[in-house]
Amino acid sequence: MEFNFKRRIPNGLVSFEFCYTLNEESPYKRSLHIENLEFCRLLKENSTNPFFEKAMSTYQFINSNSSYACNSTGLLKFYNLTFNDAPIFTIYPPGFHLFFTRFFDQNDSNILNVTIWAILNK
Repeated sequence: MEFNFKRRIPNGLVSFEFCYTLNEESPYKRSLHIENLEFCRLLKENSTNPFFEKAMSTYQFINSNSSYACNSTGLLKFYNLTFNDAPIFTIYPPGFHLFFTRFFDQNDSNILNVTIWAILNK
């Protein structure tokens, strides 16, 4: 079973796919899928797009360095915040989580691959 919301941003080479997948093949539930991302171009050409502004404001809340990604090395962190074992701010529910990123350009199909996975119990 899969639920999808797809949106194409016209001025950038990017498409967002938000989906929640329930199947027996993988324990991971995909929540964001981006293909053919030209991140610097995306930032420059879509800064006034309401959908993009909302997506970026959410992303910047999680990663404060995202707006400087074209000028410096970024830092991406995902947190479920707790205090005395009580959840304060929960982005992801308990379960298996995977974050995959691949950077490439016209000359190199594999500049950088990053795969991060975690099991969240709270």
